[in-house]
Amino acid sequence: LEAQTIKTQPADVVFCLADNPASVTFTVGATPVTSYQWQYLNGKVWENFIDVTGVIKGSKTATLTLYRPTIGWRTTNSGLVRVKVTYLLNTIYSRQAALEINSPATITTNPVNATIWIGETNTFSGSASGKPAPAYQWQRYIKSVWADITGATSSTYTTGSSGSYRLKVTNTCGTDYSSAAV
Repeated sequence: LEAQTIKTQPADVVFCLADNPASVTFTVGATPVTSYQWQYLNGKVWENFIDVTGVIKGSKTATLTLYRPTIGWRTTNSGLVRVKVTYLLNTIYSRQAALEINSPATITTNPVNATIWIGETNTFSGSASGKPAPAYQWQRYIKSVWADITGATSSTYTTGSSGSYRLKVTNTCGTDYSSAAV
């Protein structure tokens, strides 16, 4: 008899809501198997996935596909999945694989225009959302190019110089730009 083991464990998956195609896949490698059943942790109880057209595919195969998972799924459940592998004589569970669902960096508040007089300063501010939390970078329009301002990496930027400024926000799922403010 061949050893009844899981040869390839399901891997953790990081998914961006902006990804296309909008699906995630978990795979397990095991032989000789009589059945598979993918599960997710709901609170403290492992629940079985059930195939739903356009939402879940492969709940009883070696490959599980979740179509268009949302951040709501991660908040409702633990974000952990595993597979129950049944052999002729026993049942083995895979490792718990994590599904992390992230969202693109998005500007939520644009900086506003300001008028400053010689010797005065203005503080531009903007905000963004996204998971993971976005990094901020202020830019200034110089010679027909938006250029990063060294050290200007917070949600606010104070300047005594006139010109056009914008906020660039970035995370692992994408980049967004505010409207320009002068």
